[in-house]
Amino acid sequence: MGKWVRQAVSWVAAFITAFCICNAAMFLYEVQPGWIDREGGATLAIWDPGAVLVAGMEGRGHYRVDSKGYLNDCLPDGPGYCVVVGASFTQGKEVENGKRYTDLLNDMLSPSFVYNVSQEGYYFPDIAAGFQAVTGEFPDAGTIVIETGKTSFSDEELEEALNQRGYDESQNGENILETLSPVKRFTMRVKEALPLLNILKRQAETVKKKQSEEEELAEGDAEESYSDRLEQVLKMLREEFGGTLIIAYHPDVTICEDGSLSPDRYEETEVFVRLCRENGIIFMDATQAILDAYAEDYSVPYGFMNSAMGKGHFSEAGHRVMAEELYKILVGRNGQ
Repeated sequence: MGKWVRQAVSWVAAFITAFCICNAAMFLYEVQPGWIDREGGATLAIWDPGAVLVAGMEGRGHYRVDSKGYLNDCLPDGPGYCVVVGASFTQGKEVENGKRYTDLLNDMLSPSFVYNVSQEGYYFPDIAAGFQAVTGEFPDAGTIVIETGKTSFSDEELEEALNQRGYDESQNGENILETLSPVKRFTMRVKEALPLLNILKRQAETVKKKQSEEEELAEGDAEESYSDRLEQVLKMLREEFGGTLIIAYHPDVTICEDGSLSPDRYEETEVFVRLCRENGIIFMDATQAILDAYAEDYSVPYGFMNSAMGKGHFSEAGHRVMAEELYKILVGRNGQ
């Protein structure tokens, strides 16, 4: 019996030692700050203000979270600034700091004109549902850009987007830490101290999410009320915000066997464009710019050397295209 106990102890000790070594190495490769869920802000969650983020699983990025819980070098300076709201494509932690499209726009315009407000998995219907909170958290914004990679949404998604959530000042980055329970604070610190556990958890969540999306795709049918629902959503956005409102669209792409680049096309895009125009919303379609960049020097907007080209998040080329297209609009509208 003593022999088996000693053997078990040695196995446990070896496992703990290996875990500690791997976890220590992860600090050079992948570190995710604490994630704070909320219901009364521009996004449904923010990073732990002041924490450091290192992303190396896809591309490479290193950031410090600002006081509001987003990834920016500085806060908006004065009224009339531009807020860009989007999902992980806008968050852009897969590229180096300074090479995201919001950073590039700041270099083109002014150091603190464009402010990046984003959350992983925060797509157009989610942004629309929280639009009132966006304008509440950033009341001095003169321009709001909503990033989207799709123009096709279910009737249920668009209907839920009409249920606006309000803004709660106690839940912004400067105040929310004071409302967290000791348990939540402790959980955040553990997450930041154990990046290896965080990666294992994210991988499991990714697999589960993919299975869920495949099931929804198999069950989904085209909705006859798409146009009516979308018109309600866009009209709601326009009534909520009187400044310049831009939908920044970027399609998924496929690298074909003959080497050409083919963008995904949604039947609903024409309807989306028309309804944006009718509601005074600018629809920025980056499709042609993406094709032109590929034709010029084979720049692919998605993917990295340590992932799959043409898939995943924006590469430096993708961020550059988005910045250039938005710059044309912002200069023309705001006279920068």
